[in-house]
Amino acid sequence: MTRFTAALATQPDMRPLRVLTNQQVRDIAAYIADTPKTTPESESQLNFSAALNGNSAAQTVSLKHSTAVSENLQITSVAAVGTGAANFVLAKAGCEGVTLAPAGTCSITVTYAPTTSAVSTPDLVFTMKQGASTTTFERVLFLNGSIASTTPPATDSGGGGALGLGWLAALGTAVAALARRRRA
Repeated sequence: MTRFTAALATQPDMRPLRVLTNQQVRDIAAYIADTPKTTPESESQLNFSAALNGNSAAQTVSLKHSTAVSENLQITSVAAVGTGAANFVLAKAGCEGVTLAPAGTCSITVTYAPTTSAVSTPDLVFTMKQGASTTTFERVLFLNGSIASTTPPATDSGGGGALGLGWLAALGTAVAALARRRRA
């Protein structure tokens, strides 16, 4: 018996919830416990930067099933959804379609590979269901991809005011000599 189930049986304010099925009670308990968890945490933002038509460093996202439940967790899909989703590459074979036992973990890697300079701010969505339930739930992380700014290298054309140190010294000497002549 979970603490939630015990509260349903003993707390008068929870009487209206007694009409829930056992599966609904388990779903609510799992939701309250916020299981499973992602690393980085759900609702976090992963930031990426890459040159246009280049790749960012890959970042790993892990999903861990709770140890407090006795049912398996099936990850039905892992997807980048939203603006600029196509600019993200997900290596998700280790998670998508996988069933995790309690305390089980799976990981994916995310890489930003922009093909346009448009803003890329999709959500990374893990969709899953627990045990025999047909109800799915999600864990969401926010992705943010930006084009890395590149500063062009400094160029020296050798002209247009670019004088060597020897020329500057000679010019200084000539100015000093002219100044002495004017005083004399």
